[in-house]
Amino acid sequence: MDLTAGEDRADLAFQALRPFSQQIAAAIGDKRVILKPNNVVIDRPLAASDAKNLEGILEFLKSIGKAGNVVIAESPAGGSVFEGFANYGYDKVAAKYGAKLIDLDKVDFETLYCFDEKDFRPHACRMAKTLLDPKSFVISAAKFKTHDRVVATLSLKNIVVGAAIKRSGASGRRAGAGATATSRSLMAAVTAASTTTCSASPRGYTRTWQ
Repeated sequence: MDLTAGEDRADLAFQALRPFSQQIAAAIGDKRVILKPNNVVIDRPLAASDAKNLEGILEFLKSIGKAGNVVIAESPAGGSVFEGFANYGYDKVAAKYGAKLIDLDKVDFETLYCFDEKDFRPHACRMAKTLLDPKSFVISAAKFKTHDRVVATLSLKNIVVGAAIKRSGASGRRAGAGATATSRSLMAAVTAASTTTCSASPRGYTRTWQ
């Protein structure tokens, strides 16, 4: 774990990751890097990962020679993912570093089973294969914030709940996944890939590498 503090969000993320350069470069190897921001909604910057945070992570990846195969992927709870990317400035950051932008609701999926808090019975959930692929190195760039169901949004919740894709035309909460997708099989599948997390806090960034 590394803690940083300062005023420049991009530099904070970069400096937090730098002490682990060799380990992260080795863990990535020839895998594709998936940079997963946290966009519950597409038009409230305070509730979303800051573009500067993503820029700092991409600059770090560039510094270790791992920026050549990076995608920024998201599935917001409601609204167009690409509209959200534009609203938050992700498109400009992606263009600067040659990263691709992906709508997780449009990729292939794998069916796993999640427990819904309403009945605690397993329900089939469509999970984005992009985040489950063992050939992907997933970086969770979560926005550290309060949450009405799970107390706080942190790095793992950003991946586990974010992997559930929405049905076409769905809005608001993810259809079929439940607000607290706590299936052990889901947790195991998502966390099987090596994951670096870079979570924003009000005064800096907390970075955890696994």
